[in-house]
Order: sequence, then structure tokens, then C-alpha cells
Amino acid sequence: MTSLTTLGGLPFFGTLGDDAFFQLTQQGNATVRWEIFASGTNQTVYAVGSPEFRIADIDGIGGATNTRESVTPSVNGLTSYTVSTPTNLVVSVSSAGIRASGTQDQNGESTSLVGFIWSEVSSWEINYTLHINDPSIQARFLHDGDGDFKFVVPLTTPLLGLDLDANDSTAIGTARETTFAENGAPVTIVDSDVAIVQSSVLGENSWICKRHADQSANGRQAACRGLYQYEWQLHSWRRNIHVLGNFEWRPDRGCARRDGDRGAVPRGAPADHIREHVGHAVHRRPERACLGAQRGVPNRQQRRHLDHHRRLSQRPTGRADKSITTLEDTPVTLTVADFGFSDPNDTPANTLVDVKISSLPANGTLSFNGMPITSTQVATGFAVTAAEIAAGKLTFTPDPNENGANYATFTFQVRDSGGTANGGVDLDQSPNTITFDVTATNDPPTVTGLGNGPIGSGTDAEVQESDLATGSTPSDVGETATGTFTIQAGDGLTSLQVGATTITAAQLAAATAAAPVTVTGTNGTLSITSYDPVTGIVSYGYTLTTPADHTGGAVTDPFAITLTDSDGDTASSTLAILIADDAPTAVSDTGTVTEDATTTATGNVVTANDTVGADVTTTPVSGIVAGLGSPAGTGANVGSSVTGTYGTLTLNADGTYTYNLNNSSDAIQGLTQGETVNDIFTYQITDADGDTSTATLTVAVVGANDTPVVIDPNNPGTPENPNPAPDPQNIIPDIVTIDSATPPTVDVSDYIVDPDGNTLTFTSTGLPDGLTLDPATGIISGDLPSDASQGGPNGDGIYPVTITATDPTGATTTTTITYTVTNPAPVAADDTATVIEDTPLNGFVDTNDSDPDGDDLLVTQFTIDGVSGATQAGDTAVIPGIGEIVINDDGSFTFTPELNYTGPVPVITYTISDGEGGTDTADLILTMTPVNDPPVAVDDTISVAEDTPASGNVIGNDTDPDGDPLTVVDYTVDGLPGPIPAGTPVLIPDVGTLFVDPNGAFTFTPIENYTGPIPEVIYTVTDNKGETDQGVLTLTIAPANDPPVAVDDTATVTRIRQQPATC
Repeated sequence: MTSLTTLGGLPFFGTLGDDAFFQLTQQGNATVRWEIFASGTNQTVYAVGSPEFRIADIDGIGGATNTRESVTPSVNGLTSYTVSTPTNLVVSVSSAGIRASGTQDQNGESTSLVGFIWSEVSSWEINYTLHINDPSIQARFLHDGDGDFKFVVPLTTPLLGLDLDANDSTAIGTARETTFAENGAPVTIVDSDVAIVQSSVLGENSWICKRHADQSANGRQAACRGLYQYEWQLHSWRRNIHVLGNFEWRPDRGCARRDGDRGAVPRGAPADHIREHVGHAVHRRPERACLGAQRGVPNRQQRRHLDHHRRLSQRPTGRADKSITTLEDTPVTLTVADFGFSDPNDTPANTLVDVKISSLPANGTLSFNGMPITSTQVATGFAVTAAEIAAGKLTFTPDPNENGANYATFTFQVRDSGGTANGGVDLDQSPNTITFDVTATNDPPTVTGLGNGPIGSGTDAEVQESDLATGSTPSDVGETATGTFTIQAGDGLTSLQVGATTITAAQLAAATAAAPVTVTGTNGTLSITSYDPVTGIVSYGYTLTTPADHTGGAVTDPFAITLTDSDGDTASSTLAILIADDAPTAVSDTGTVTEDATTTATGNVVTANDTVGADVTTTPVSGIVAGLGSPAGTGANVGSSVTGTYGTLTLNADGTYTYNLNNSSDAIQGLTQGETVNDIFTYQITDADGDTSTATLTVAVVGANDTPVVIDPNNPGTPENPNPAPDPQNIIPDIVTIDSATPPTVDVSDYIVDPDGNTLTFTSTGLPDGLTLDPATGIISGDLPSDASQGGPNGDGIYPVTITATDPTGATTTTTITYTVTNPAPVAADDTATVIEDTPLNGFVDTNDSDPDGDDLLVTQFTIDGVSGATQAGDTAVIPGIGEIVINDDGSFTFTPELNYTGPVPVITYTISDGEGGTDTADLILTMTPVNDPPVAVDDTISVAEDTPASGNVIGNDTDPDGDPLTVVDYTVDGLPGPIPAGTPVLIPDVGTLFVDPNGAFTFTPIENYTGPIPEVIYTVTDNKGETDQGVLTLTIAPANDPPVAVDDTATVTRIRQQPATC
């Protein structure tokens, strides 16, 4: 970018990858100039070829152009543009420039991409515009110079193109190049290939030139400087190019021959002069021809040879003005000869191609192929080919009944087959005139615009019989109708006869809507309300006054029309008014009866809502049938009783009826309250001329409620009429069962039904606890509790139950059933237990007892075999010499045996109760199991004389309850480690020696003169069955008188200070 002009917002540049982007921050536009420089220098470089610059992310709003963003490129050197197919861009091209505008927000998607292609340029400019004045909206434009922005499906539109490829095709040709030598043979270019495609945005100045072979071909426009220039005539979008013969040598463009000759070819020089000077201008070396455009077309795409030998076609001529005579009202078919074509200036002469219509006749009609030629067609050069004229497709038709000399003219120009190549002229430049003279003829009178006949041939207006005062729609106005017909009396009108009435020309002219000429018809009045002598239009009105008899079919009220002109000629027709028949309309009726209540319905089907119509009759009912269908014939069943589905109907001819319900039928008795069924009858009414209409009489039968009924399932009757049970309160069998049982299921709905088929709701009173009645199904089910036998009104387990059935209306019926529930007795099972000697036994006597209905069991008392009386539960009973026992009410017991008792225990019988009167007894059988008793060691006390050993037996006074032999196991001496195994002596320091034998014998030997205390001895005795006991052996020493013992003494005296010794 080398320059920038901004009118709004602050532009920024940045890059996205290798692609530059440009952003406008507020409404306005910016013009950016892009230039091509040689890398590392400031030297401008012209592109060799066609640089393409792509711009993306041009957004829009709502599918409309110029709503948000647009770009406008410079057109100097611009040759084409490309968009994707499809695209969300609109590219507008006009003489004002070219602009790409977004129509939808694309957010940078490739479908918003546009590419512009320039040819041989070094720079270009692009104007960027943001159209929206909204601070929150900015416009960003992305740029692509290396082609990595891809078109979806590229669509390239050329702005400048050339076709000179000499292949006589209509498509733009590809580049072609050839050489020729001075004075060499010319190369012909086919005329149809000489074309330039050039957009109006590029202007209209084009040229064709030759370039010397030795000139530098650097691809720029300057390559065509100094060359010969031709002037071209340009036409429309795809311009045909024709050499006009105006050729000049342009030395001011630096074009000089090598011999230095300069000169000019006079303007307007003939073709051979052009050829001569062109041949003179070329050099002796080969040269190339090129075609350029003022805004820079790539020369490499436009090199062509020129044909310098084209001949010019001369204009043809048409016949001098010509007159054609025809009769009044007679068309003329034009022929090729009528146009007098000639081509005197061409040799050989060309042929007629077509005739251009230059102007249209003021009178009459000039038509092509049966269609009038319009002024728009003439303005755009409408022409008729010679072949089409020869085929009779060009005609002239005078206006009806018009005539006169010089009645009409039109002008034309003839065109030959010579074409316009090289400035030729193929169209006669001076229009010629054809004049039509129309000769008058006798005009017979005519009557047009009428159907001219009875039904089938045509009618002219229609009136509705139904809109008469007695008709079915009297408020409407269809009994009147209006219309027109046209009369023409070219020789003068004398009279118009309508029906039997003759109307003079003066009367006809004076007729108005306020003062019409009236004619009475068969069923109504015809009024002539106006006449226009210019157009010949006669206006009329018709009013129907009486209905018509349509028995034979459609009916018209016809009026004969006769027109007489001044020379006595007549023309006739018929004005026929179609009278649309009014038909009766039967409208369906309803009636109502109610089961067990109002069983008769009456009314009148005709006067209630039917319409007989204009063809009045007092006895319109012509048939009646039960159900849906067609009544069988006129008068069928009218006045007679007709049996329907639920009753009978009598319908009379005047429409009155009576319906009687068959109330006793099962279908009626089976109706629920409010339920409705319909009894349908179809009747027919007929008017005076035989038109019919059918409708239905629907009698709604409304059901009433029936009370539910208790039945005997073995004799139920029908659902609609059930048989009541003879004893409805005792029809359901009673149930006998026990506590905690699941009694048989009872389905109450088997015994109570509803005649209407309604769903019943069941309720009950007095059911035992645990049983329920399903209100929807009527089933009694459940499980009884264990105390059900104690319930009931009297506490005796007898339950009188009342069942009530209720229908949806609240109607009820009842029945009863009795449940008798008894209590099953408990079952007590004997118990056995083993008692360990000297050990109390605890247990439960009821762990194996049961109750069929799950009642809680209690022990009430017990007896002991051999012991009189019964002991209440919880009290203790003594069994002399054996022990004592207590059994509590919860079944727990404790037996305590006498010490060391191991003999038999009497049978103990206990009684259980379920609390509901059921009892049972069982025995508790106890067996004693002896156990080993430990021995009993008795302490021993021994007195020991001083210096005298003592002996004895520690088990001599010990016993064993079981009589088992005893043995000393070990003993301990207080203060010494132990225990000491029996049979092992032990020295008691400073006391003496002790020995205890396993058989219990012991010996204690005190030390000499010892009289002090002897430590306590504890021994352990066993019965050899593992039981042990300990005893204490207490030894005491009785002192004896011992002689004294004198012990010698010695002493040492040491003299200190000469004092005496002491001791």
C-alpha cells in the first residue's frame, strides 16, 4: 500500500498468515492504492500478464446489496472479475464503475470471495466502504495475492474480449498470431468473427493496430504505440466491428517507417486506397498485427491479421409508394411483390431478406401471424422476412364497417442479403408507403351477443325461482337479471321487435332505466333500459314474476328479436332468460323420548325447518323409510306405522309425526342413565313440479337408571332383565373358618348385577379384621388375625356381613353373608432335659409348643408326679429329698437338685393356654447326671517337742464324697519356693526338715534347740479324677529345758596412758 484516503474510521493493517487485512472502524470509506515494486528497490514494475487480487470477508445484511460492506476497484487495465458459484456477493457493473457488495454475513467464509484481474498494470486502487453507522460494527477485508483463497466453483465474467480467430463462430476466439510479407497475399478475417466484448465500465474507444516485429514486446499497452490506427463502429454489449474506410497514419504516436517516410491517408479514402497504403506501410521483414483497447487489453491475447480486401455492400431500394384497394370488412394479405424490392447498385444483385415496418396505419390493423403489430415492436426495428411474407403472415384488416379512399397507410424499408461488412449498407434508407383504399359495401343488419335459442343453444341471462316471494331464499334478488346485446344497422335502423312488441328507433333511443320499454313474457317482464347508437349496445333487465313448471326439465322465458334496417333488411335472434328451478330443502329433524318415562315424541318435520320452495304444495312428504336410505317410491309408508330400531314412527303427508318407544325391549332397558341411542328414519319431500329432497328424523332415546339386582347365579336371567334372587339376603353361602386362616375368596359381583351394564361399586359392613372388599371387583379376600374368633358383635367369632352395591347414579341394593371363625387349640410337646448333679438347670418348656393361629402361649400351672396338688406358674414346688422346681408363665423353668443327689426325678406336667380358651398339657422329664465331687481336706495341727522329730498323716482326717482314694500331690512351705512334689523332703532353713509322702504321711525334724515358729505348710490332696482340695498343716514346737553352755572368753589389754584395762 502506497497511499490511503479515509473518510471515516481508523484503518488498520495486519496479516493473517501471508494475507493482509484491512479494517474500517466506523461508517465511511477508504481508498487504497496498491503498487508493484521490484524487490529491494523503489522501481515500479509492470506486471507481465494478468495479476489477480482477491478480497474476502465482504459481509452484508438480509440478502440485500449495499447494506453493510462493499469494495470498488479501479477500472484502468481491469479485464474481468471472478466469484464463487454460488456466492453471497452481488457484483454491479455500470458506466459508473464496478462494485462488489455483500448480501449475507459470512464471517470470513470463502463464499464471500471476489477476485479482480488487471492486465499489464503496475498499480491499482480499491475503495473500501462501511455503510452502517453503528460503533459496534466494523468492516474487515482480507486480501489474497498468491491465490490460496479458493473459489468454490469459479465464475469469471470478462469485461473486455476479442474475437478475430477467423473460424466463423459466435464464441469469442482464442489468441492467434500470423506473419505476412510486404506485397504478400492478404489473410482474410471472417466478418462474423470480428467482435469486441467491452463493458460500459471501460468506455467505448477501441483500436486495432500493427506492431513492428522488432519492437520490444514487454506486454504493456505502449507496445502498440507508433502503429497504424483504424476507427471502429461499436454496437451494444457484444460490439460488431466494421472498418469504415477511415484510416490514418499516426506519426504523432512515434510510428515511422525505416525509410523515414511520413504521410497520411486521407479520411474517407476508398477500400483499395486503404489497401494500397497499408501495403506501403509494412516493412520488408515480417510483421505482426495486434488489437488493443484504450484501457489496456493484453496484446498477447489480441494479435490478429487484417483483411484489407473487403468490399462494401450497397443499399437496396423498395417500390415507390403503392395503393391497394379492398372491400369494406375484407382483410388484405400482403405479398412480396407489394414491396417492389430491387438492388440496382450491387453486382450481382442481392436478394430480399426482410421488410422492416417503419410505421403503423392509423386505421385498421396491420398483423403478423394473426397478431397485431405493436408500436413497441416497430420502435425496436420489427421486420418480417421475405419467406414469412410469401407465406401470407403479413395482413391488413380494416375496422368493421369502415371505408374510404386513402383509408390507411404504413411505411416500410426493404433489406437485402448483402450485409454490412466493411461499411456496406443492406437497408433501404428511405422508407416507402403502402396506402389502402377501402370500398364501401351494403351492410346487412346484425344482432349479436345473444345465445340465440332455447336450452342447449344458449341463454343470455339467468334468474332464480328461489328468490321469488314464495321461494326458498326470498330475501335475495336473483329473480332479476340484466344483460346486453348488440345491434348493427349500417344502412340505418328502422325498428326492433321484441317478442310481440315493435320498438321504433325513436322509442329505442328514448329508453332509460327509469322509463324502459317493457315486454311481458311467459314468466316475467323484459325491460329495454337503454340503447347506444354509436356502439349498438342494447341494455335490458328481466324480472321473474311467477314460478315455472320444470316437470319437463329446464325452462327459459324466450323473446324473439328482429332488427329491421332502412332498406328493409332484417336480422333475427332470440333472447332467452333461463329460469333456475327452485328445489325443496329437507333439513334433518330430531325428537327425544326417555326410557321408562316419556316414551312418545311428536312434531312436524316440514314446518319445523324444511323449505318447500316456490313450487308450493301442502302435502310435501312423499316417502318414509326406517334407517338411512331412500324412501321407496312416492307415498311409500306415508301415514303408516314404520318400525325402527327402538320403536315405531307414523309420518303423515303434511309432515306431522308420532313416535312410540318400545320401552320393554332389552336394548332400552339396558341403557344407562343418560346414555342415548338414536332411532333414525329417512323421509322425502317433493314440491309441485317434482323436485325432491331427503332428510332424516332422528329420535334420541335417553336411558334411565335401573337399580342393581341381587340374582341367583344359577338362574341369572338376561343382562338387561336379570331375575331377582328369591331370597336376596341369603343368596351368598356363609363361610366357616378359623383364626389366622385365609378364608375362601368370595366374588360378590357374581350375585349382584346392574341391568344397565353400569359398573357397580361395592361396600361392606361387619367384615372380620384382615378381610377387605374390593370396591371395583366385589371380591372379598384377605387373611384373618389370630384373635378373629374372639371378635364379632358378641365376641364369639360370628360376623354378620352386609354387602351394598351402588351404581354410578347412587342407586343401591344389599345382601348378606355370615363369617363364623373358631379358635384352634395350642399344641404342647413334651420336653426332656438332663440335670447335672449339684447344678441348677434353667430352660423353657414352650420352645417346641405351637399354636395354629399364632396366638401367644402362656404356662398356667404344673403338677409333679407323686406330689399332691397343682402349682401355679411362677410358684416354686419342693420335691422332698430331690430338689425344687419353678415354671414361669413365659415357659421358663429352674430345677435345683439337692446337694449330691443323683437319683430319679418325678415327671413334671405343665399346662399351656393361648389366651382364647385353648389349652394343652405336656411333660417335662428330667434325668440326673452324677458328677465327680472334690475331696475335702481338713487342716491338721501337730505339736512338736523341741529337738524331737514329729510324724503323722495329713489325709487321715480328709474325706472324699464319692469315696475315692486320696493322694497328696504336693505341698508348699510358707517362705520357700514351691510347690514341692509329695515325697520330696524340704529343708526349712534354721527350722528343720519336712517330708510329706503321697500317702499323706509326714515327718518333721526340728533343728537342735529350735523352739521358734514353724512356717505354715499347705498340702494339695486329689481324688485321682482331677478334683483337688488343699489343707493346712500347722506345726508348733514345745520347748524343753536345756542345760546352759559356757563358752570361754579371751581379751587383749593394751596399756594406754597407764590406765587400767576394762572389759
